[in-house]
Formats: sequence, structure tokens, C-alpha cells
Amino acid sequence: MPGLRKMITKVALFGGGAKPPPAEFSDDFARADGAVANDWVGATWEIASHKIINTPNLSVDKLTDGGFENWDSATDLTSWDENLVGASTINQESVDIYAGTYAARMDIDASHNPARLIQVLSYESNKRWVEIEVYAKATGAGYVYGQIANMGSFTGLPVTTDYAKLAITAMMGANSGARGLYFMPYSGLASQAVYWDAAVLKWLTSAELFLTRPQYPTADYILELTLSDVSRGSKAGIVFALDDPSNPQNYAVAQVDGGAVSLWEFVSGARSSVLIADGNPKTTDLVSEGDKLKIVKSGTSVKVYYNDVAVSTAKTLNAALENNKYAGAFSTRTGNQFSGWSETVSVDGGDDSFLDAFFP
Repeated sequence: MPGLRKMITKVALFGGGAKPPPAEFSDDFARADGAVANDWVGATWEIASHKIINTPNLSVDKLTDGGFENWDSATDLTSWDENLVGASTINQESVDIYAGTYAARMDIDASHNPARLIQVLSYESNKRWVEIEVYAKATGAGYVYGQIANMGSFTGLPVTTDYAKLAITAMMGANSGARGLYFMPYSGLASQAVYWDAAVLKWLTSAELFLTRPQYPTADYILELTLSDVSRGSKAGIVFALDDPSNPQNYAVAQVDGGAVSLWEFVSGARSSVLIADGNPKTTDLVSEGDKLKIVKSGTSVKVYYNDVAVSTAKTLNAALENNKYAGAFSTRTGNQFSGWSETVSVDGGDDSFLDAFFP
């Protein structure tokens, strides 16, 4: 009988029953301020007003003369290099300062040629997340940015005619070619003066940046994080395919940087590749209350969505990340806030057809 043959085939394939369904979990963090609890693990994370935030510890300042106080001449900083194009210049400023005796002033020419302040960072800084702060202003409105050389571009940070603190999160590279810190103008500053003062650079501890769930039964899942606020210049989002929360070496982060979404992967503690780049520095904000960042992973294939719109086509992860079974929230700065989390995870030997629609 045809019907009997079909039933026998199903029993043989599934051992007498259907495959177990995926495991599901969600959390809206609607509980008392304090420890996150509910099986979440993250030493520097807490709930505040029904949102999770991270306050990672910072090292001592690692810059030499971040106050721009020491000059060999009126155009030559002692501990910083100057890189100039066209008629743009960098000059000692003794009148319009934020702190101390001097600031550094960039006079940008009419063609908006770049002027860059550069400091080569010490070897011990390799393979570290860092927090950079600097006070900046301009004679007009425009955008500036700071970056670690060769480690991608960062969101444009607005400057006005008053000094204000700018904060930037970056990742140190795994080689000497990626250890220079740059400050420079970005847009809207032709024929303007840009002032820099009171810069600091401090290390973050990678293990403190993650708030993780218990180890998953498999590494195939849909993870979604509800955003409340992400500070411009910071990094925040979802960490996944993580090997060890206490000693993170191999993992990926789908992150928002104020104006763009990117996907980075890390192997042996260092950023190994950018699977989705954030493009040029952005001068518009992306994040609104309630926005959703989602990743879908099946084997080494991963897709990233923002408000259910695919950020790019599917990307392929390094094999070192394929079977890592930890995931969770990721944040480099206290100002970042998240208001919800949901996950659908394939169990061992279970049904994973819920992933099929994402990888046709």
C-alpha cells in the first residue's frame, strides 16, 4: 500500500518520530535594576530602566602627550607625526584650547585637502579593543573622525564651534602596520580650522564586552537584538560563533557604529577579516529606538539583517568559527542600550528547516 510505504519510510528516517523542534528563548529585560540574571553571563553588564548596558573597565592612558603640549616648533609636535596634503597645515594653538597650555589646530584649505595627526602605538597594544577620546571643535560645522590605521573607517563625528568630547571605539591590529592612531577632518570643513585637545587612548578587555547565553546545543540559529540607543563612534551589536566567553579568541560580531552596520570576524584574538564593511564614515544616524539587528547562521554561512532587511548577501565564516556555541550581546561603551533579545536555536539532531528560507 502506498500510504504504508510512506509511513515506514518516515519511521526509518526519524527513528519513530519527527526531529525535535528548535529551542526558543526571549528576554525583554523588564525586571529590577541590577544584575542581568536569567542565565546571562557578563561581569560588567547590568539592567538599568529595563535595558541592558555595559560599563567595561578601561586601562590607564596609553598615549604620549595626548594633550598636544610638547612642540619642537610651532608646526611640529614632538610626539605626533603630521601628514599634510595641499595647503592644509597643522599648527600650535595657544589661545583657543580645552585644557593645558596648547592645542593642535588644523587649518584646512579650500580644497578640503587632509591634515592628519598620527601617533604610532606601542607593540603591547596589539590585538586589543581600544577606547579613544578627544575634545574637538571647528570654526564651522562639519565632521571629523579618528581611526586605527588599516583597520577600516569609522563613523563621522560632528564638531561644532564649541569643544566637545568625541569617543571612538577601534580594534588594534595584529601587525605593526595597523598600529597608528589618526585624527583628521572628514567633511564640511573646507577653509575651516579644526582644533584637537585632551586625547586619551585606553585598552578594553575583550571578555568584558560580551554578555553571553549558556552554551548552545548547536551553532545554527537566528539571533535578534532590539536596539534602544547606540553611541556614534562606538561598536555594539551581536557576538556569535564565540569559542570561550572568558578567553575570546575566535568569534564574529555583527555591529552597529552609529551610522552603519558591519560584520567582523576574529581568529586567534585578532580581527582577521571584514565580511561586511561599513563603507565610508557616515554623517547620518542609523539607530532608532526599537530597531532590530538580526543574524542567521547555518554552518559557515551567515546573513545579517537590519529591521528585517538584508544588509548583504550571505557571507562565509572562517572554519575556526563554525562550531563555536556561545553568543550574546556586544557593547564597547556605557551609552549603548538594548531592550530585547530573542533566539531560535537548532538542537542536536533536531529540525533546522527554519533556516532554509534564509539560504535558498
